[in-house]
Amino acid sequence: MKNLNESQNQEIKESSGFGFFSKSKSSTLDDTNSLKEPTHHIKSFMKLLVSNSFRDTSEMIVDFIEGVKNGNYNDDIMKLSLHFHEFFNKFKKTLMASNQFRQAVDNDSTIMAVCIERVIFAKLSQIILNVIKKNKNDLKYSFKIYNLCWVNENHLQIPDKIMSNPNLIIQFCSAQSHLREMSVRNSPIGKLRLLTRCCRQLFTLIQAFELNRAASADDFFPLLVYTILKTNPTDVHSNIDFINYFGQRSILESGEYAYYFTSYTCAVQFIDKCEAKSFNVTETEFFENVESSKTEIEKTIQSVNKRMEELKKQRALLWQKTVAFRHSLLHGELMHKSYDIK
Repeated sequence: MKNLNESQNQEIKESSGFGFFSKSKSSTLDDTNSLKEPTHHIKSFMKLLVSNSFRDTSEMIVDFIEGVKNGNYNDDIMKLSLHFHEFFNKFKKTLMASNQFRQAVDNDSTIMAVCIERVIFAKLSQIILNVIKKNKNDLKYSFKIYNLCWVNENHLQIPDKIMSNPNLIIQFCSAQSHLREMSVRNSPIGKLRLLTRCCRQLFTLIQAFELNRAASADDFFPLLVYTILKTNPTDVHSNIDFINYFGQRSILESGEYAYYFTSYTCAVQFIDKCEAKSFNVTETEFFENVESSKTEIEKTIQSVNKRMEELKKQRALLWQKTVAFRHSLLHGELMHKSYDIK
């Protein structure tokens, strides 16, 4: 794999805000609490929100949700995003002014934001994603990854220890599962948590490479690209836009979440724009491998279509038998009635 260019490297490092691969990284990486769902706080928050004492507060959020559902945004995701952040910041400020709500989240504004996200996106995430998906072709991106199924560790200059070690395979599969699960999470912070878990798992794998030096973005980035290629997660571009438009600015502009999210975005763009030299192969090899992958996909599609046709025929035959059985049953009842009359 061609090394990360200077602009990409700088973009990723700047997003972390503290130089992710510096000596100070350990304290951030060890902060596992940042990846835990504040379940206790959410329960306390919800209990207050639905109580009679805060009926006016709960009506504010209900009115906002209904307004988005019935609003005419003409697929203008930027307009919807601005409307969301305006309400979000105002609502958060209102709740932080309440002693009871502050106590429910231990005076932590970040936890407060997570609780508000949970309530809003439980109702609106699918509506918002449907608007985003109209302008994104996630299926096209998935097919592109299918066409790159031939890419292996050597093409990305990754040490081949991962797939030869059962323990490392388990860790890699764990990272893949976090990446797949991103699409089923409703809130931006929920998706970012899973992405961060995935990337931390990959960082653990890098330690098994025995580099005899400090890890860098040039070690992490190829492994992230490889993970995306071998996982082929759904709704990649839509999830990125969802986080970009509706994620909390403070989280996306600095810190560990920002670093991993920027790295993920760059990796997706790398795959989007990849060419022969991206994988250290000739133009001829690249073209042949892609065409071979397309052939395999076409064979799979043909096989699926053939099976679908067989199932349709079986369904039609089963329906004919059902109709015949009903007819014979009805005819038998009529015959029985005629005998009774006689």
